[in-house]
Order: sequence, then C-alpha cells, then structure tokens
Amino acid sequence: MSNFNVRTLEFYGNPNLSYEDYGEIDTDRTGLSSGFVVFKCMAQRYARLQPIMGAKHPFAPFLWLTKRNVKFKEGIAFITCKYEGIELNYTPPPLYSLSTSCSEEPIETNPNFKAFAGTASNPLNGAVFVRIDNESITTIDGPKFDGDQLYRFKEFQTILSDSSLNPFAGILKYLDGTQLSWRVTNTVPLGSQNLGKLGTIQVPIGPIPTVMGADDEPRNWLYIGASSEQRGSAFQTMREWRLSGRRGWFDEIYDY
Repeated sequence: MSNFNVRTLEFYGNPNLSYEDYGEIDTDRTGLSSGFVVFKCMAQRYARLQPIMGAKHPFAPFLWLTKRNVKFKEGIAFITCKYEGIELNYTPPPLYSLSTSCSEEPIETNPNFKAFAGTASNPLNGAVFVRIDNESITTIDGPKFDGDQLYRFKEFQTILSDSSLNPFAGILKYLDGTQLSWRVTNTVPLGSQNLGKLGTIQVPIGPIPTVMGADDEPRNWLYIGASSEQRGSAFQTMREWRLSGRRGWFDEIYDY
C-alpha cells in the first residue's frame, strides 16, 4: 500500500501526482475568486495524471479549473492550474463604472440653432434653407414661400453678402455629450444571470448620475448591451446603458 504524506494529492485519487506549490486564492472587487496550484509528476505520465478542465480546486471546491500550463524539467512535469469561481451562498455587490465622450449630432438639433441660424423666413449667418418637397431655395420674397414648416436647413453659405468668409461655413454637425455609458458588472453563480430586455428605455442599476436635457428635464437611459462570460463556477456579467441626447430617447420608438 502506498504511503501518503502531506504533499501527496489524495483529492484527485492518484498518489503519483503531488503538490509542488499549494498556491494562493485572490478575490477581486466583483467577488470573483481565482487561485492556482502547482502539481508535479513524472513527465512521461503527465497527460494521464494532470487535472481535467472543470476539475474542482483541491481545497476550495467552489473554484473550477479554467487554465492549465505544463513545464518540463529534468524528467519532471510541473503543472500549473488556474481555478476561478465564486464562493457558495455569496452575492457580491456590483461594480459600477462610467465612461463619457462626445458624438457628432446634426447642427439643426442644437438647442440654440434658431439663435445662430434663424429660420427660412429669417435666416442668420448665411444659413440656407430649402423646400422639403423639391429642394429648391425659395426666399421669403418669392411667390412660393408658404411658411417655415415647409423648409429644412441645408448649409451655411461660404461667402457672406459683404464678400467676407462666413465663420459658420462648412458646419453641419456639432459635438454633444451623448456618449455617456453606465456599466454594471456582477459575478453570480451559474444559471442565475439575467440579461433583461435590450434596446428599451430603462433606469439603470445603481447610483446613476443625473444629466439635464431639454426644458431642464433629466435625460433618460437606453439599455444597449450585455455580455456574460463563464469564469469557472460563476458567470461574470456586464450590462451597459447609454445616456440620451438632450431630447431624450423617445418612448414611441424604444418603449415596447
């Protein structure tokens, strides 16, 4: 009968596979735990003796084997095993993150558009308006002017009436702080992830910032994405919401 000692791996049921390094276990802010153990055995027998993917950690069975590396030295195989998972009956708090940037928006959606471009009946700074139906540039003095509602903005003139270069020339878009994303990362046991309904207006999870929009009303949020990755005995799930523009996400389009 084989003589077992403290360095012999009885957990995997084979005395020919022993510990080289008992390793350590780390737990991050999302509750995901990871650790490693280094085993050793005769090099020519490693393929049969190495732990299989998904095997449980010898001391922390809530961790499952997710990565394995084998090094050979002087006829010995050193097998480094990485384990990941989440402690049983433990629900870690979510991890919140925020990223911000600007995106290009049509200049006519700028809340100050009328102040610097005017209307078809009273254009400012060389703004050019055309009829919606035939794209013709019809002035207020022409016989066919039927009201501002029949015209749309096209562009700003390059040269003004006094022959000077128009400072607004070429401006068709502006930068607006609409690329504001709120992300929530959860680590949960297998089978308990819930990605929810994508593409709808929602109130995000957590202490979201309040950003004001048109008419001093708070902007709303759109649930735009989710990802879920198995990490040993757990799923690490990230959900993302995007802040609306100044006018908000329209209920008629995104609330269903």
